[in-house]
Amino acid sequence: MRRNSDAGEDRSIGSLLEAMLEEPVMRRGIERARLLDAFSEIAESVLGQSASAACRAVRVTDHAFVVEVSDSIWGQRIQLMSRALLAALRDAGAPSRVTRILTRPASRQLSVEATAPPSAASLAMRCERCGAMSRSGKYCLACRAEADFWNTRLG
Repeated sequence: MRRNSDAGEDRSIGSLLEAMLEEPVMRRGIERARLLDAFSEIAESVLGQSASAACRAVRVTDHAFVVEVSDSIWGQRIQLMSRALLAALRDAGAPSRVTRILTRPASRQLSVEATAPPSAASLAMRCERCGAMSRSGKYCLACRAEADFWNTRLG
């Protein structure tokens, strides 16, 4: 414990931290960080298991939640499910004034599959559903995302 000689008060690290946490700016920052941290779990519950690999929350503003997405398909999917995501975020403690979810392209690759260099064998694969080129197995990313979406909706 340290004694402040000018004020004659005892100051410990714990009491300084408690004083900092009472500041409104610090409380808002901690709440925003908690929401950003909870987004991955919320996205998986609303959008399906592959959501955490394809999108991540990067910012909470006064009126919007900003999410980076791996591609435009995930951006559209998030916009289509924005009401459900906002409701789940509010349940997790988001303020009611946060009324929108904004998406933007990821500044780095979010998906592990997308970062792996393509091999000659993987480039030769075609999606079994639509025939598009697939680097990651028997279905392309779009068909996999659509299947995940309907699997979460239908149970």
